[in-house]
Amino acid sequence: MLQSSKPSNACLRCISQGSRHGAILVARRVSPLNVRLNPSVISHYSTVTKVTDISKTFGPSHFPDHSQPGKHDEKPDKKSKPLSIRVRLASWNSTHEHQNVILNPIHDKLAYTKSPNALVRSQSTGSAELESFKASRAGMTAVVADDWVGTSLLEVGVDSRQPGDLVEIRYQASRAPVMGVYLGFAGGRHHFFSASGRWTMTVGFGSFFSVSNFATPGELEPILAAIPDCKTPDEFDIARQDDKGPSRAVASSLIDKMNKFMMDAQRVYQGSMDELDRAREILADEKEVKYLSLFEIADILLPASLKENGEFPPYALYAVHTSLSRNEVAFKPLSPTSDCHRREHIFEVFPVSFHQSVNRVATMVRDYTTEKARATLDPSKRRVEPTPFESFINKARSLVLASRETRDWTPHGILAPSSVPTALHKVEWSDVDLEIIGFLRSWASYDLFEPSSRFPGYGATILRALDLYPDVSLDQSRAWTFLQEIGSIRPWEIPSRYSVRFPKTTIMRSGGLARNIPPMLEESRREDLAAAYRTDMKSATVFCIDSPGTTMVDDGISLERTSKDDEFWIHVHAADPASGITPKSQLSQYMELLPENIYLRGHFQAMLSGTLGGAPKGEFAELVREHSLANDVRALTFSAKVDSSGSILDYKRLHQHGWATLST
Repeated sequence: MLQSSKPSNACLRCISQGSRHGAILVARRVSPLNVRLNPSVISHYSTVTKVTDISKTFGPSHFPDHSQPGKHDEKPDKKSKPLSIRVRLASWNSTHEHQNVILNPIHDKLAYTKSPNALVRSQSTGSAELESFKASRAGMTAVVADDWVGTSLLEVGVDSRQPGDLVEIRYQASRAPVMGVYLGFAGGRHHFFSASGRWTMTVGFGSFFSVSNFATPGELEPILAAIPDCKTPDEFDIARQDDKGPSRAVASSLIDKMNKFMMDAQRVYQGSMDELDRAREILADEKEVKYLSLFEIADILLPASLKENGEFPPYALYAVHTSLSRNEVAFKPLSPTSDCHRREHIFEVFPVSFHQSVNRVATMVRDYTTEKARATLDPSKRRVEPTPFESFINKARSLVLASRETRDWTPHGILAPSSVPTALHKVEWSDVDLEIIGFLRSWASYDLFEPSSRFPGYGATILRALDLYPDVSLDQSRAWTFLQEIGSIRPWEIPSRYSVRFPKTTIMRSGGLARNIPPMLEESRREDLAAAYRTDMKSATVFCIDSPGTTMVDDGISLERTSKDDEFWIHVHAADPASGITPKSQLSQYMELLPENIYLRGHFQAMLSGTLGGAPKGEFAELVREHSLANDVRALTFSAKVDSSGSILDYKRLHQHGWATLST
């Protein structure tokens, strides 16, 4: 590990001289003299406009404190040699050992926030405490499988929970991903062995790249045998801190295998560097967002000569994956939900116009800070006329102050309730103003910028220029508050609406999703394709697990007795609109954009809805009545014959038409 070039000990005179010269002091570098540093002496940078005592906010109180009663309270003898830090810690530990305090050495406040800053943080500290995994994005599959996969084929997927799978690990405190092999789930922790030779654990994890069956059971056996036999998460954490887990020597063959995988990926990247570095120019549309799988992108960017048995090898796909991840605003990996049955990677490809707009705002912010610094050094160089960015700041500040006359803000990302009716003040936004607001929406609402990106820093600079949010962090939550105060989003808006986006749809400010309605719905409809195969179920009583006011009933269940008391049929009835809609027609493509109803509280969105979203109306209401489950309506039925133990004895599929009773 690299050692600090600064001396580990400092006398009181050096401390006082360093404070006068504005030196940045770190508390843990001070020698064990009986000196209590004033927090105002320690210089540090922060996105908070007011410097606070960080020791009162974070930092365990059980660290050795100079104010502890005992012999160290006495003034040290000038002739005696000061005790080393190691000796003092050992002495303190022997005195307080009976307290049985478990240390929590995570000092980084940003590790607990939504967007920890990984841009200016040290990337290779070797500290196990910074190996906090990044949280999974919305929609990440949370299925944990304990059985071994029987196939020996390598399969590239999005998320994995099988022992022996190679996964990409991203830490909160690092920009660089690390490859690791998943070992399994035990003691309330997911266990991995990384390519860096470390045994790591996490409560939950989500990986956007995984290779199934990467390691064989024989390769995992010595590593699993070296893991301590612990029962609880605390025991595992203590064992890991004491280096009692598997060593690099035990996992040397697996480390070599992972390193070879990454070297092969690097070789593919270097061989196709021109195409991979120009991925945004090749893939992005001028104005529309595109959605492409990793395999589709690889077919476009990589030469076909790399394919093995008609498919790209996993290391070639990982080369494409890492290349796309390096681009800050062009690509965003998406994870499937647990009910969409897709394991492949999906990337959101942002249009060229978005990339240009974001960079224009970044340029304006840089120019603003440069001019402010220049004017501070030489006031004669101050601009007379405000720049477009400064005009936006002045306009937005006046609008926020007018809003606060009746409705105050809170440090929790929402506005305080108003005791009187409020009305938003109208203001004419210029094109530059709208571009800056769009930048803040991309950051605060859509969460498009990674913590390792430089763009959250530009957003914080915009908020700092407003000078409206003292004593709080200038983060996404504050940007969300600002957008509420200027009327860009409603005060009762919820961020969940922006977490999942659909192609060719627009999130409406008033609620719902906007889509372009196909002009001729009737031409997309056809006669019942399965009319000759329909079976009447006149005696069935179907139970639909929906409220009585549900407008679109899509499924139901019914039971049927057999000749045996312990055997019966379970019928699952599903609405069958596909039988009456022409494939790849305008209506079919319209329904593909929103494949199911969205039941977000306060923002219901029907699969079949008008331009402004909401419940179905007009022609769509008639279409819903025609295909929603009801008496004398066609449906598709899947049936299973089971016994009292739950074993499936038989199954069948039926095209039915109607039933006797429908209950909700």
